[in-house]
Amino acid sequence: MLFLILFAGVLCVAFYSLFAATCLTLVIRILIPSFVRVPGISLSLNAALCFSLLSLLLLRELIGRKKTKDKTFFYPLVMGWVFFLLCLLFIPRDLPLALQFSGWMKNTYTDLLLPVIVCFSVRNAWQVKRLCAILFGTVFIAGVYGIFTYVIKLNPYMIVMGLLANEPVSVTGMMSEVRGALEGRIQSTLSHPLVWGQIVNVFFCFLLLMRCKRKLYLLLLAVLFLNLFLCGSRSVLLSGLMAIGLSVWQIPFKKLFAYALSGLVGLVVILNVARQNDELALYVDTVEATLFFWNQEKSDDIGVKGSSVSLRKDQLSGAFQLVGDCPLTGLGQGWIHNYQVTKGLHPVMLGFESVAYSKLVEIGMLGFVMWLAFYFRLYHKTVLFMKRHKVKYDVKIYFFPYFVSLLMTDSFESFYLFLVLIILLCKYVVFEESSDTVSYTHLRAHETSAHLVC
Repeated sequence: MLFLILFAGVLCVAFYSLFAATCLTLVIRILIPSFVRVPGISLSLNAALCFSLLSLLLLRELIGRKKTKDKTFFYPLVMGWVFFLLCLLFIPRDLPLALQFSGWMKNTYTDLLLPVIVCFSVRNAWQVKRLCAILFGTVFIAGVYGIFTYVIKLNPYMIVMGLLANEPVSVTGMMSEVRGALEGRIQSTLSHPLVWGQIVNVFFCFLLLMRCKRKLYLLLLAVLFLNLFLCGSRSVLLSGLMAIGLSVWQIPFKKLFAYALSGLVGLVVILNVARQNDELALYVDTVEATLFFWNQEKSDDIGVKGSSVSLRKDQLSGAFQLVGDCPLTGLGQGWIHNYQVTKGLHPVMLGFESVAYSKLVEIGMLGFVMWLAFYFRLYHKTVLFMKRHKVKYDVKIYFFPYFVSLLMTDSFESFYLFLVLIILLCKYVVFEESSDTVSYTHLRAHETSAHLVC
């Protein structure tokens, strides 16, 4: 009943302000796990809100006097990808068409629907700044809570969520999993440490892209990085470290040389001190196991479980064996979910923890290549957009580390957020440029970032 009231409340807000309802929906996706469902509706709370907001958005566009025009490149790109996935449904497969259509719908509302709604509900620079403040404030609170759960070794919020949603599986089982120096893995307000880790990873990479120097920004970065470490995923932590490396690389050479020399001396001192203390040495070994992820011996020495390089090779081979006679188009969207519901974890593929394996199995090599084209077309369009508007953002800091994490551990419900943040940045650039009060041609990137997230 509580979730039904929440759903109804957001709908009431949507009739007053679609933008406010969009903000609430984004906050709910960060604070309420995906297994929560709306009573009386055979949909999750997230899906029900997305479809409801889309309906109201379409109604507004049909009967409203002022039509919203997407002033970025995002909408045509995403609609092309959705249409391609829709066309794949008509290829004959063993999987029933109803299950394939359900899989297509799930992929659409999980990854793409909310970004499209943001595209058309955010109409000015003030709304962009408010939404960014709300999102980063939400993830900061959730991040602090995540650290708190690690300290007390208990997640009371998720226990209550599990009870309210009648979730039969233990939703806090990972809290007791020891990985190297970690005495448990945090999941904060979401259903799994990997889900939380990928959400934090997206925010962390985006903040590094902004290059703001305010104290609040640095505090948020520190909280997010600590959450990256405490979620216990080597793939996510490696992505965060890669983003830091790309960000540091943007520093002018003289400063970079000085920082690198100071950092190297400091690192040698820290390592020597840490090696003399068993507890500190374990933290060093944990970071080394992340950086040298291909060396399974380093992980085994400190008891770090998880996917190894040999396992990933076996899974790649297993993915091709699964698709069998249809390697080009795969087994159909929704095949993985249907298999896990009926048979549980796959003996070789396990949870299909890589975007390469999930795309290859469900939509084949053709679908995976098209997904790569969609992702890097988005990157290319973003680079051209920034150049055209004379804003100096090195978007590699945002796109490449996240891509690495996708290949190593899949998106885990974070791709929508990745798209939302890049849409907000591009919209803010457009709105500021068209403002009569701002001479945007002389606006620097760090000034934009200071207004946007700080």
